[in-house]
Amino acid sequence: MSRLSALNFMQYNHNMEKRFLYTHQWAMEDKSDGIRIARIGITSFVQNNLGTIIKFNLPQKGDFIEKEEVFGTVEADKAEFDLCLPLSGEVMEINSDIIANPKLANTLPETKGWLLKIIPQDWTEWDQLMTMEEYKEHTQ
Repeated sequence: MSRLSALNFMQYNHNMEKRFLYTHQWAMEDKSDGIRIARIGITSFVQNNLGTIIKFNLPQKGDFIEKEEVFGTVEADKAEFDLCLPLSGEVMEINSDIIANPKLANTLPETKGWLLKIIPQDWTEWDQLMTMEEYKEHTQ
């Protein structure tokens, strides 16, 4: 990664706060589509424990999923893992890149390896999620 790319990556992550669910999924507020949405993905911690990711089974656009409800699975060489939604909401978009190339989640699970975007039903659920510091303690 070039120095400029690394700086842009750090700035991008610095400006976008992530919150975490105890089941190792993250949510990140995203206003890039002109509305306030949440981008959802898996953490590096769970990816490292699963091994090589082979396939994602994800919901359909338009599906409504409750907070902490299983919304899909990830299949890896070491295990299959249920994916739980950090916030209640309607699925707005599935990351087509992750479906076409699940291995993105092996190298970039917390950036280009995001899974879906949702329109949260209730942003107050955000405050119930773990901060980065709380998540680090949770995984130690």
